[in-house]
Amino acid sequence: MSDSAKMGFFTGSNVAFVILDATHRVVEVNGAAGLLWSTSPENFVGKDATTLFLNPDIEILVKRFADAGAGNEISFRAIARVGNGSGSPVEVHVAPLGGANVGLVVHDLSTLQRLERQHVREAEQYRSLFMNAPLPMREEDFSAVGEWLAELRASGVHNLTTYLDDNPEEVEAAIRSVRPLRVNPACVRLLKADSVGQVLAGFRDVELTPGVVASFRAQFEALWGGDTHAEYQFIGQNYVGETFECRIYWNVRKNPDSSVLHIDATMLDFTDLRRTQSRLEQQIADRDDFLAGVSHQIRTPLAAVLGLSEELQTQWGDLSREERLDILSIVVQQGFELAGLVEDLLVAASAQMDHVKWRPEATVLIEEARRAIDLLDHARGQKVDIDVRGHGITAWADPGRVRQILRNLIANAIKHGGSRVVIEAGGDESRNCAFVDVRDDGTGIPEQYATAAFEPYWRSHRHTTNVTSLGIGLSVARDLARTMGGDVTYSYEDGWATFRLCLPLTPDESE
Repeated sequence: MSDSAKMGFFTGSNVAFVILDATHRVVEVNGAAGLLWSTSPENFVGKDATTLFLNPDIEILVKRFADAGAGNEISFRAIARVGNGSGSPVEVHVAPLGGANVGLVVHDLSTLQRLERQHVREAEQYRSLFMNAPLPMREEDFSAVGEWLAELRASGVHNLTTYLDDNPEEVEAAIRSVRPLRVNPACVRLLKADSVGQVLAGFRDVELTPGVVASFRAQFEALWGGDTHAEYQFIGQNYVGETFECRIYWNVRKNPDSSVLHIDATMLDFTDLRRTQSRLEQQIADRDDFLAGVSHQIRTPLAAVLGLSEELQTQWGDLSREERLDILSIVVQQGFELAGLVEDLLVAASAQMDHVKWRPEATVLIEEARRAIDLLDHARGQKVDIDVRGHGITAWADPGRVRQILRNLIANAIKHGGSRVVIEAGGDESRNCAFVDVRDDGTGIPEQYATAAFEPYWRSHRHTTNVTSLGIGLSVARDLARTMGGDVTYSYEDGWATFRLCLPLTPDESE
C-alpha cells in the first residue's frame, strides 16, 4: 500500500487512530479521534497520552505504552477523557509503528455497552413476562429437529407427510430430541408437575400419547413448510394422568444461518371451558327432554279428566251409582296428580328468580309427612304402605311447602326405591335442625350422579329404564328447603337410600 493510500486510510477511517512518539506524546490523530474526544485534532498534538484517559493507575498505562514501543502489541480497556471531562468506555490496541513511534487504535465502546445494557434489560423484561405470564409458556431447543429435517431434505425427501407415515418411529425419536429450556409456573401448574425439573426432563423417559405424537408431528410439518408461526389444538395428559385440552401458539426463533434454534410455545388451556360447554349442552338436552316429559305428563291426566268428565256428562243416566263413583274417583286422582305437577313447575320457575313465597310457622314434621302420604294415596288411587316413625318435633317452616317437599321425596322413594319405605322424624339441637328421613331399600342413586340428581331437568332415565321422572322433584325439594333455611341431602348406607329434609327448629325448641 502506498504512503498516500495509508494516509487516506488513516484520515478517512471511522476508527480513532492516535500516533505517539517515544515520550508518549501525541504526534498525530485522525478525525475519528477528534470526534471521540470531542475536540479538534490539532488540540491533541504534544499532549501526554496519559492525559487522554481517566485511568487512575498512570504507571500501568505508561508501562503499556512502553511495552508497545519495545515491539509488543497490547490491548486493554480504558475510560477516555472526553472534552467535557466525562468518561467514555473504549478498547485500546497499542502496536509499534516502526522507529520509536507507537500507534493507538481506539474503539468507542459506549454504543456497544449501551446496546449490551439494553439487551440485558430486554432479556430481564422478557424473563419477567415469561415467568409471570398467566398463560402456560415453554421454550424448547429444536436444533436437533432442525438438523434432522435438513438431513431429510438433503437426502431427497420431498413429502414429509408421506415419509412420516412410512417411518413413524422417526417421529418419536425427533420428539425425544426436543430439549425443554425453560417453563413458567403456569405451565408447571397446568401439567400438575411436582417441580420445574420434572417438566424440563422432557420426553426422554415418558410414554408418548397419541395426542403428544400428533401435536409434535404437526409442528414438524409446519417447520418443514417454512412456517415461523403456527397454532394448533392439543389434547394431552398431565403428570397425574388427567386429560387436558388447549390451543398452542408457537413461534420459531432461528440462528443467523436460518437453521431452527428455539420454539417458544404459549398454551391456552380451555379444559374448563370444554367441560362447561359440555355441561351446558347436556343441560339443554335435559331441558328439551324435560319439556317433552312435561307435555306428556300434563296431557295424560288432563286427557283422562276431560274424557271421563265428558263420559259422565253424556252417559250419566246410563251409568250405575258405582260406575259414577269409580269415574269420579279417577278424575279426583288425576286432578291431584296434575295439581302436584303444576305446583312443582311453579316452584321450579320461581326458584330460578328467587321468588318462592312461604309463610313460616311451627310445623309438626311427622304430621306433614302423613298428609303428604294421603295426597299420594289420592293421586294413585291406592294405599301406600309406608312405615312412619318419630315424635312430633316442630320446625319453623311453611307447612304447605314442607308437605310439597315430602310429597316429592316420598314419591321418589316409591317410584325408584325397593319394597320398603320408612319415614322417621327427629331433631338435632346442636345443629338447630328438625329433620325427616325418607328411606327406601332400593339400589339408590349411582355415586357419580348423587350431586347431579338435584340439578333441574336431571332425568333418571338416562341411567335407568324409567322414563316417567320429570327430573324436577328433587331439585324443587332442595330449593324449597334452602329457601326456608334448611336443606335436603342424600346418602346411601347399608342398603338404604336416605333423603334427609333438615329445617330450623322452632324458636322455643332451639333454646
